Amino acid sequence: MSACLVKRCKRRPTPSGRCKTHLKQKADQLFSVFIRRRDMWCAALGRDCKRPLQCAHIVSRRYLATRWDEQNAIALCLGHHKFFTEHPLEWEVWLEAHLPGRLVKMKRRALGIANVDDPINADEAVRRYA
Repeated sequence: MSACLVKRCKRRPTPSGRCKTHLKQKADQLFSVFIRRRDMWCAALGRDCKRPLQCAHIVSRRYLATRWDEQNAIALCLGHHKFFTEHPLEWEVWLEAHLPGRLVKMKRRALGIANVDDPINADEAVRRYA
């Protein structure tokens, strides 16, 4: 029986060669790089912000239906990402002011209410953002 491609991991691999955990981690890493390159600047402050960028999800990553959805992520600097994570109401106000309707749209997708294409899975995310 084969094991995951990641060193010292003994879990059963998916067809891609990685176990589900490591496949998700790889997809998250590639998606984060894609979003930061796409946006190039902190969405909250723009070019004036000099802190390292992070990939910020509009709706939590725990919802796989929107985890690797490009409309569910923006680049924020470390400081703004931390602030908005700790202040969810301010995050919602900021989103509505800067990306009107996006939060509701992403919540509907995450909950499976909206009619959208099938959400991408980790395998597809790795292929798409590599």
